Amino acid sequence: MTTLSVSPQWRRTAHRFASVVLLALAVLFAACDSGGQGGSSMDDGGLECSFPVEFLNEGANRGAITPINDPSLVRASRAEEELSAFSNTSRVLGLPPSFHSAYNSTPLAIPLDVLFDSEVMNLDKWSRRPLAITFCPLTSSTLVFDREAIDGARFEISGLLLNKGNEEHPGNLVMVDAESGESLWPQMSLGAVCGPDRGTSLRTLPAVEMQWGRWKELYPNTRVAIKDTVEAASGARHSSVRTARSDRATDEVPLGRVLGIPDRARVGGGTGGLALAFQDLGGASPVRVVEVTVSRENMVVFWSADARAAMAYKTSASFSVQDGNIVDDQTQSVWSVAGRALSGPRVGDQLRPVGRAFIADGRAWFDFQPDTRLWSSSQ
Repeated sequence: MTTLSVSPQWRRTAHRFASVVLLALAVLFAACDSGGQGGSSMDDGGLECSFPVEFLNEGANRGAITPINDPSLVRASRAEEELSAFSNTSRVLGLPPSFHSAYNSTPLAIPLDVLFDSEVMNLDKWSRRPLAITFCPLTSSTLVFDREAIDGARFEISGLLLNKGNEEHPGNLVMVDAESGESLWPQMSLGAVCGPDRGTSLRTLPAVEMQWGRWKELYPNTRVAIKDTVEAASGARHSSVRTARSDRATDEVPLGRVLGIPDRARVGGGTGGLALAFQDLGGASPVRVVEVTVSRENMVVFWSADARAAMAYKTSASFSVQDGNIVDDQTQSVWSVAGRALSGPRVGDQLRPVGRAFIADGRAWFDFQPDTRLWSSSQ
């Protein structure tokens, strides 16, 4: 048994920690080669790691990227004044109140441009529970987590990148919690894969990513989360890519963005699920309805070309597109891509969103969910 002790100086130096983790990976791979179970377990006082990864690299010095803590929650008009590049085509991560009635009754939008330079937003004021809003520019993945699993502690950026594909695939944001200071929480792993909290999962909350102009139409009373001081990019970035990846695809897996629905959410990722590529969902019609089954659950996916948005819902009702609108076949009520009835007998009703569904770059999604089925418009 090899013992690997974590130096207290790791809390201050990302490079030292990166070396420790890479050494742990070497021990892990050696165990695999000798018939081990694919995990690394150290003696008391040492680092414990267990994750099916091929690459864990140092992307930036720890502290070079600063998370946003307790952002200002302002009205739409002020956000447009404060953010010079904020326009109707800017993308936001939206938290509809109907998604989160147990958390808050006010809609909230988080501009991806605000998250781009910080990647993690620790949100304590908007919700009744502490949340973490996360965006990885390299994997184009947006996820919202409940921080109760770490007793409400805040997340920071470790400076490390987790890559489950190869050197040509995008590396995913790796967070560290302020509680232990040693546990690693890769965003798309949905939990801790290394350190004292290894194996602890994070509860994901549903959110819908769309263009600002459409979100503002759906929720005119929305609040927008922004920094108190809007700063330029520091230059200490993982990538110079400013916007989400395009909706292109290859013959193998989509290179553009996908709405992914894993079979089940578990730490480290899974083996299956369903991915719907934006480039496949798009078409001549401004909206689309796709009925799917994941883990024997019947779901419906709404797509809006105008909002450049897709979201999955659990429902037994049937839907179709009529005159450019999403309508349910039972009552002919009109529905938005956010799953809310805009008119008709069911006006104001909300469909139950699939909490584990989220958007990511296609290559990264298949790295974490290698046996995912890829939906095709020909199905």
